Amino acid sequence: MTPWTLPPASKTSLANKLIADTSLDEWQQVMDINLTGTFIGVREALKTMNKGSIVNVSSVLGIITPMPGVGSYAASKAGTRLLTKAAAVEAVKTGKQIRVNSVHPGLVSTDIVSNDLKKALQASDDVIPAIGKNEDVAKAVTYLASEESSYTTGAEIVLDGGTLAGRQ
Repeated sequence: MTPWTLPPASKTSLANKLIADTSLDEWQQVMDINLTGTFIGVREALKTMNKGSIVNVSSVLGIITPMPGVGSYAASKAGTRLLTKAAAVEAVKTGKQIRVNSVHPGLVSTDIVSNDLKKALQASDDVIPAIGKNEDVAKAVTYLASEESSYTTGAEIVLDGGTLAGRQ
């Protein structure tokens, strides 16, 4: 198993579901949670804020989709990536001092990542053969939300231990 191969999905999971096997309701559920939810948050923030920072959480799977079974998720996270960039441009062009950026984690140690997948990643030939921590994501979000990133908008920070860097 490579780090990018998902274990079999549970009956309630949309992970590892091929596009051809995904119902429209399942597709819509993923879009509603990952993309429409982000859209609503960004829209309301742009309506009410005049300055500040919006940080969206996407995924490396919104940049590259190296495996079957993540079509809905990857599409929703790619949409989040481009929504972020569009919102960054709109904020500036409408005269608001709002920065809009995104973070793109790879695998992060959460309850939804199986122990088998964690072990496979640690044994892989990735640049940093380890799984990310929640704190890694939190630190990137904190930076983007802070004044230390005052010249950063429409950017994406990839947190994947070098996985994308090591791919051709």
